[in-house]
Amino acid sequence: MITEKAIEKLFNTLGREMAMRYYGLDLHFTVLKVEQINSVEYDIEIKTDKPIPVIFDVKIEPNFIYGKYASISDLLGNLSSLLKYVGVKYAHITLPEQTYPESWTRDGDTMDYIEHPQNFIELESVGSVLEIDTGYVYPLFNDGKIDTLNGNSIANIDDEEWWESLNGDDKRKLNDIYS
Repeated sequence: MITEKAIEKLFNTLGREMAMRYYGLDLHFTVLKVEQINSVEYDIEIKTDKPIPVIFDVKIEPNFIYGKYASISDLLGNLSSLLKYVGVKYAHITLPEQTYPESWTRDGDTMDYIEHPQNFIELESVGSVLEIDTGYVYPLFNDGKIDTLNGNSIANIDDEEWWESLNGDDKRKLNDIYS
C-alpha cells in the first residue's frame, strides 16, 4: 500500500515542478485519500492550495496548435503518470473540492450566446464562439445561435485546420483570457 505521505511528497516535488513548467501553475498538493482498488489500481483524492482554472495555457507550447491549451484533466493525467515513481501503475485522481463553472451543471442552450453574450467571445476566423468560463468552443450559426451538440473544449480541439485558421485578433483574444 502506497501512503498518502509518499504521494503528497511526489506531487509537491516533481508534480509541482511539472505544473509550473508546463502550465505556469504554482500549486501545493494535499492528498485527502488513497484507496487501493486492486493490486495495481488506486483512487486518489487531492486538493490544491488555490483553485485551478478550468482551461489554462500550456507554457511549453508557444504555437497555436493542438496542445496550446490544457484542462484540469490534462494536469491530473500528468500527475497520474508521475505515480510510477512510487510503484503505482494505474490511478484515478480527483479534486473533490475543485469548483466548476455553473454552466456545466445545466444543458447548453442554442440561445446562450444570444441571451448571454458577455459569457462568450467570438472567434470570427473559425466561425465559432468560446464560452469563457468553460473553455468550450461552439460553432456559430448565421442567426446567432450556437451548435451545442458540436461543442468541444479548446483543450481537445485536434483539428489542425481549425488552429491554422485562427487569425491574429482571435489569437490575441485567447491569450488575453488564458495566458
